[in-house]
Amino acid sequence: MATTLPEAWTSHYRDSGYEQIDPFLSYCCATLTPIGTGSDYCPDYDYLSGRQQQLIHEAAEFG
Repeated sequence: MATTLPEAWTSHYRDSGYEQIDPFLSYCCATLTPIGTGSDYCPDYDYLSGRQQQLIHEAAEFG
């Protein structure tokens, strides 16, 4: 996988199976409308599962 993300994050992402539940792919890439992303926006999206919110919070911690 070609990415500029830190190896620690990509390893954690893969090991956690996050590619199966990543809400960015299913929601943000499905529209041309801008969508706020990141931990601060989680309360705005009640359709996100707890695990999807966890992914977002962990991504924020990784930077």
